[in-house]
Amino acid sequence: MPQRTAGRRPTRAEEEHARRRGWEEPARTMLRRTVHTAAAGAGSEQEFFTRLEAAGLLVRKRFSQRVPGQVTGYAVARPGHVNGQGGPVWFGGGKLATDLALPKLRKRWSSTGPAPAPHPRSGVGRASRTSRRGPHGDRQEQNLTRSAARSHGQTAIK
Repeated sequence: MPQRTAGRRPTRAEEEHARRRGWEEPARTMLRRTVHTAAAGAGSEQEFFTRLEAAGLLVRKRFSQRVPGQVTGYAVARPGHVNGQGGPVWFGGGKLATDLALPKLRKRWSSTGPAPAPHPRSGVGRASRTSRRGPHGDRQEQNLTRSAARSHGQTAIK
């Protein structure tokens, strides 16, 4: 089942707007990247919002209608990116990417603890034998070698 965590692509209008303003990328793309970075470095909701503001983004929290003071979501805007009325163009976290919705971020922060120390022989940073050769190990490599040899009219080495 697909996770559907990829964010929406910038529209043609957003691409053109960024080009006219001389920006390297559309606001949506920059905001998604910045919010992902803040979320990855934060260990709590408070730290997340602090990181967003420190990155220079405008941040607007959405509050619950039922529970006063409870934050139920957020939106971010790029300074200088304004609509026709001169107000900021806001992007909700879940609209940037589904994994940036506040409930999903909260779940992630509550489930993360200190990072475990890597096992000395865990292969961290190295490709495993199967990942280099495919999920079927040597058998897949042998089949590819035979196939290549046949296409060149040669006999494969076993």
